[in-house]
Amino acid sequence: MPDMQGRILLVNSNPLMLSLERGYFSHQRINVASAQSAQEALKMLPALRPQVVILAYELSDLNGADCCAKIKQDPQYHNLPVLLLAPQQQQIIDRCWEASSDGVLARPLRRRELSGITQSFINLAQRAAPRIDVQTRVRFSLSGELERYDNTVNLSSGGLYLASTENFTHGQDVKLEFPLPLREKKLHCSGRIAWINRGAERTRPDLAEGVGIEFVNLDKDSRRALQRFVMESLRASA
Repeated sequence: MPDMQGRILLVNSNPLMLSLERGYFSHQRINVASAQSAQEALKMLPALRPQVVILAYELSDLNGADCCAKIKQDPQYHNLPVLLLAPQQQQIIDRCWEASSDGVLARPLRRRELSGITQSFINLAQRAAPRIDVQTRVRFSLSGELERYDNTVNLSSGGLYLASTENFTHGQDVKLEFPLPLREKKLHCSGRIAWINRGAERTRPDLAEGVGIEFVNLDKDSRRALQRFVMESLRASA
């Protein structure tokens, strides 16, 4: 048997649906664990350490959105991708996004879409910096007015990589303004220099010289917009 290349946790209180969902991944090199309630799933996380959690909205104890919110509120699981499987009701879909889910798939499910998006999240989780490759113009400032411009190389809901020759230092605060591709609204937030890829500190020669920036005060609407952008990008590549 080939080595498994991913770990996911399926959560569904309906045994028939749980079996069906497991079958979606039968031809992929993925270790599939399952739980039939939110509480069971939460207890499994520390030992299992899944790379993706897939939650049905209708569970026997908590609903999927509330379970997702509990996962995301725990600092050690804040960046764990959580996908929610929801009925085609806009109010419920909105509630899933408000719970900080990384993606919402409305029923009826398409096997190829679910397995493809899940594999994409696994691939991202296995990278040192799980991000979507995209270029967008960033206006930024190290102090005072937003007067400097450079381009992103990649982007996630937690931060971005900026191709830049500016003289940044580790831990330095920076103000940011940037649009998401194909969207009119610009996002405004503060960030912190998490790592430097330049000169003697250049550990990623495959990337242009620049810095990794961690978002530190991204508001809920902006984070949700970023999560949706990541989800749509994964759908497009699945």
